[in-house]
Amino acid sequence: HALGLVRVHQGRYMEAKGAYERGLRIAPHAPEHRVGLATLALRLDQPDEALAQYDALAALRPKDGDVQLGRAYALWRLGRRAEARHALERARALGANPAVREKLARVMNSGDVREGPTSGAEPAGEGDRAGNRVDSAGSVSSP
Repeated sequence: HALGLVRVHQGRYMEAKGAYERGLRIAPHAPEHRVGLATLALRLDQPDEALAQYDALAALRPKDGDVQLGRAYALWRLGRRAEARHALERARALGANPAVREKLARVMNSGDVREGPTSGAEPAGEGDRAGNRVDSAGSVSSP
């Protein structure tokens, strides 16, 4: 896991992926390897791979709200808006990190898939095509 983090910070993404995958083979139930792979997949614009990792994490840790936040963002990036909003609501119910949840709600409200919930930049966009809004608690409301 630590080697994967170092390689990400060095911009050596394929080496980071290899390190996370080796860690996963050695310790398949250790969540940090899947989190690393999911985060890296999002950075590499591979939300389908990120979702696969978050789904595997959700199977291992069904009551982890932060895993649901990751799922929500990956689903959002895939354009699966209703599923993303449902995952965000589940994350709220499970007590996910409020700061990250709020950032993700802003991203989802803006409609911009380029910015992530842990990104430093403020999202900009045209809003959810259905007009739904997500408040900072993760609750969804219709127009």
